Amino acid sequence: MPAGDLVIPSHVTYNGKKYAVIRVEGFSGCTELTSVTIPEGVTSIENGSFDYCISITSITVPKSVISIGGYAFNECMSLTSITIPEGVKSIEQRTFYGCSSLVSITLPESITSIGQEAFLVCTSLASIHIPSNVTSIGSSAFYFCKSLVSIAIPEGVTSIEQYVFYDCNSLSSIMLPATLTSIGESAFERCSSLSSIIFPASLTSIGVVAFRGCSKITAITIPKSVTSIKVGAFWGCSSLVSITIPEGITSIEQSVFDDCSSLTSVKIPVSVTSIVVNAFFGCSSLTSIILPDNLSSIGAYAFYKCSALQEIYIRNSTPPICNISGDDQYNVFVKVDKSTCKLYVPIGSKAAYAAANEWKDFDNIEEIDFASVPTSKETPFIIYTDGDGITIIGAEPGATITVFTVSGTELLTLPATGDKQRIALSSGEIYFVKVGNQVKKIAF
Repeated sequence: MPAGDLVIPSHVTYNGKKYAVIRVEGFSGCTELTSVTIPEGVTSIENGSFDYCISITSITVPKSVISIGGYAFNECMSLTSITIPEGVKSIEQRTFYGCSSLVSITLPESITSIGQEAFLVCTSLASIHIPSNVTSIGSSAFYFCKSLVSIAIPEGVTSIEQYVFYDCNSLSSIMLPATLTSIGESAFERCSSLSSIIFPASLTSIGVVAFRGCSKITAITIPKSVTSIKVGAFWGCSSLVSITIPEGITSIEQSVFDDCSSLTSVKIPVSVTSIVVNAFFGCSSLTSIILPDNLSSIGAYAFYKCSALQEIYIRNSTPPICNISGDDQYNVFVKVDKSTCKLYVPIGSKAAYAAANEWKDFDNIEEIDFASVPTSKETPFIIYTDGDGITIIGAEPGATITVFTVSGTELLTLPATGDKQRIALSSGEIYFVKVGNQVKKIAF
């Protein structure tokens, strides 16, 4: 079994005849190899060629290589860097699985796909440029790449598959392409450093627990194109202050906002007909909620431990059915103080609510004319310095953004789009930023 530094020859002689080496394979499990030099002329590194070569620190791949098979460098846990030559079209399944010392890798623009688990548990990989021609990234491709700080997904990618960035707990920045239509199950679960994410207008689906445990995300605007938010999608986003839910969503799924303990207010769009089990479980900062006309049912524990809830606006004159299980221990509003929380209902419907299961437990039921009530509560916006300017997230679409100097001079005015907005400003100053009736101060 070869050991130490291996230089693969460009030609070999067999039975007196000279042959060019064009393919490399068969070094799997050579645990004492420390480096490999592959000669020019080789076009293919076959499946599992250097699988479990745990001592290899460097591999020289020639420009002639156009194909690298799956598992080729699987568990090469001492490999620190590698350059993939132009001409290689794909990073196959588990090519760099478990390369825990891999700090840097250069991928050519010829790459069009990254296979499933390609970089799984590459725990030292801090950055990677995904070539612009990549159109598919397989499931768990960057699973537990815990040193990865930022990444940009190129235009052309339509789906982020399940577990792609699972437990990338240093990932603080990601750019999503305008072509993206779906985010899969657990795609960003436990990305605990991710503070903001901008969804493209093309997005239609957010998968099961897709952002569970993203504890630094502060604001989210879900685009109008989204028709499906799956179970637990934002579970445990404990810094989430504001969220915009679009019309078109018909159901708030189980545990979607479970333990979003910083969420203060939310408006449920008129398209929603049901709120299911645990939807807002543990949203302990939620003070106000607006429920729509067509809401017909609310599942058990939907607002469990929403202990700060002060007002509920329910626009349906027919009380939605609460806790369809009928078991009192699974009531919708457990731990909500029904003696102080006010329930606002349409004119003429107080008697119906006073007789309905769970709604009757509220001491303060008041009839109001909803024509005079705003359709949405003003939600807080997020502002932070960003390079040579400031970035605003979560401003209500259509609101006016105005920037003032500390002396009160108006610098600029622009409409809020509801998306992430960046404003270039001079540094070394203090500014006041007004969105609607809210004003925030920022030093830059």
